[in-house]
Amino acid sequence: MILKRLITLAAMLLLITGCSLNTPVPTPMPTPDLPQVRFLFPENNAQVYDGAEILVDILAEDATAGIVKIDFLVDGVKINEGIPAAVTSPFRVQMNWIANGIGGHTLSVISYRADGTTSLEVPGSNLILAEVVPNGRDE
Repeated sequence: MILKRLITLAAMLLLITGCSLNTPVPTPMPTPDLPQVRFLFPENNAQVYDGAEILVDILAEDATAGIVKIDFLVDGVKINEGIPAAVTSPFRVQMNWIANGIGGHTLSVISYRADGTTSLEVPGSNLILAEVVPNGRDE
């Protein structure tokens, strides 16, 4: 009788240890890093005059496949794009923009890989456009 109980207990222990209640966690598939992009100039919250020509300096980098294009946006509207002669990383481009419209404006940029992967839209700079006063002083 004791032997029968020991055999039953051993069988139950083997059954319990053989069945795991833990489900295996799937190994996450690595995702490629997104391209990175940032403004080098102008500085955030810069004040410029309406109608002024502004040099916008942008740097994009991608460790995976390189950069094929950069889109420059003002208030969410594409203004210009930069395309390198060949796929490259880092890619630095300077573009001109004529400041237009008194008040606040948001400059942003998106960079692209050849496979279409984009960076997140990166807001880089908020500009405040001031009115040009004829006597040269702001009011």
